[in-house]
Amino acid sequence: MPDGNSLRILIVDDEPDTASMLSLLFKRKFSAHPETALDCNTGRRKIMERDFNLVTLDYQFPDGNGLELLKEITAMENAPPVIMVTGRGDECTAVESFKLGASGYVVKDGKLSVMLYDTVEHVLSKQVLQKTERELRLSEERYRQMFDNMMNGAAVYRAVDNGSDFIFLDLNKAALDLDDIDLSGAIGNRVTRLYPEVIDTGTLDVFRKVWKTGRPEHHAITRYEDNKIQLWREISVYKLPSGEIVAIYEDITEKKKIEEDLERERAFANRALNSIRDTIYIFDPVGRKPLYWNEANERILGYSHEEFAGKDPLDLCDENDHQRLTDAMLAILGGKDSQVEVCLKARDGGTIPFEFVGGLFQSREGEDAICVVGRDITERKNAEAKLLEINNELEGYAHAVSHDLNGSLSGIAMAVDLLGDSPEKLEPKEYREVTNTIRRNVEKALDRVSSLLTLAESGQKPDKLSNVDIRLVVDDILDELFAQIRLDHIKVHIGENLGCIYADPTQIHQLFSNLISNAIKHNDMTNPEVSVQCLDSGEDGTRTYIVKDNGPGIPPGDMDSIFLPFHKGERTGETGLGLVTVDKIVKVYGGRITAYNDNGACFEFTLRDICSPDK
Repeated sequence: MPDGNSLRILIVDDEPDTASMLSLLFKRKFSAHPETALDCNTGRRKIMERDFNLVTLDYQFPDGNGLELLKEITAMENAPPVIMVTGRGDECTAVESFKLGASGYVVKDGKLSVMLYDTVEHVLSKQVLQKTERELRLSEERYRQMFDNMMNGAAVYRAVDNGSDFIFLDLNKAALDLDDIDLSGAIGNRVTRLYPEVIDTGTLDVFRKVWKTGRPEHHAITRYEDNKIQLWREISVYKLPSGEIVAIYEDITEKKKIEEDLERERAFANRALNSIRDTIYIFDPVGRKPLYWNEANERILGYSHEEFAGKDPLDLCDENDHQRLTDAMLAILGGKDSQVEVCLKARDGGTIPFEFVGGLFQSREGEDAICVVGRDITERKNAEAKLLEINNELEGYAHAVSHDLNGSLSGIAMAVDLLGDSPEKLEPKEYREVTNTIRRNVEKALDRVSSLLTLAESGQKPDKLSNVDIRLVVDDILDELFAQIRLDHIKVHIGENLGCIYADPTQIHQLFSNLISNAIKHNDMTNPEVSVQCLDSGEDGTRTYIVKDNGPGIPPGDMDSIFLPFHKGERTGETGLGLVTVDKIVKVYGGRITAYNDNGACFEFTLRDICSPDK
């Protein structure tokens, strides 16, 4: 029943006193807002102008008949209920009123107040009930339409056997289509009988839990074959106030298959990007936040994934290259691809030279990002430095060889001129001096050419390899130098175990021969001594040797340039390629040689097997 604050009643009666009393009755009994109309036309107009919850209507008016107005009112859409209130009616009038749609009929007599109150209350209650039933039907129809036409499957169940199983009460069209079943075959059937797999998938346990606790649950049913998705359903289960269980489920198998395919493609792309040696780095140019990087960045620079995630590109760049990198980023943002060389800071504190090529890139969110591909150019830089060193060496060789050969050839030319002009005028002593000059300069030129060939070959990687016993090599060299050793009374000390090395025998012989010869040649002590020792033998095949003498040592001015080509000794004034050849051979075998003084000249160097014998 509408409350009094909203109840509007129209009283249509041609007797002013009756209309006034009815109005007072409705105000007191129902707290209503009554309005009055004293004729048919006024009543008709007011009904057309506003809505009323109830109309009381007299039978006879000066301008018309109450039954005619009743007929008009009941024919309206959403017509209010009408109670006929008349003092001249009879049984026929009452019957006719109800036929025309009246909701009540009250006679104006001594019981009017009581009868009218009861009738109004009954009519309004019936009106509310009808409205409720109508709204309920509309609601049921609305939800039925939603239930039947929703895209997701929906089913309603009732618990049986104290919640151990459930039977189908209803299924919508989507649910029937998903499982290709008939509604008549499902209704009243047990879930476990129609779908035995609900036990293994855990769905039945979810139903039982929701039925007992009343709390909604979410559940996924999945089935795989050969590691590929065959079925994936998302189920939401909840309990109705009536105790029934409702399951809303969505078949997202195709969606999951697409996601699975995308994930496989993404994993394949990541494996491909992580397998390349070049670095790939994508970052937000505004906040300079890294968006993606492949594993090569972490592998080369040594940072962990977490450390890399917090790095600004400038944080990775050597401070001296900040401006160069900033200029490159600005060029990229200006729409130009850019190429730049910078040094990056590794986690161990060192720097690594990199070459980067970058351009604009669209991120997943559609925002501009900068993508750079980088390459570690350490090997290239080392090769460039080595090439520069070689070019400098060649330039030095050219100057030195030119100087030495010019000197020799000039001496030969002068001697030839003397012989050519008047050889008969030369005294025998002068003739011998001229021919000896020619011989010495020819031998000097040949020696220099031989040294250059030896130097060129010394830096080449050998192809004739064998296990070389260093003690046997040293013994052969000492045999070659026996006469000089005996003449100068030189005492030679040889270590007990010099070991073996897998190498080219000729190069090893040349290495030790040059060092031992120098130690003998430049030792002017009264009791000269030469020592050859193996200081250390590592597990990786590296051996450390020392060749030393007890002579005057290496002059301080020669120490930094002793291994340079054609270096002229401070003490002897001689130039040569012997120590240059030694340095190159040592480097071929992955070693390093150093010279220092320790009660004489010391040459300490390392050698390593060029490759293992089984290879």
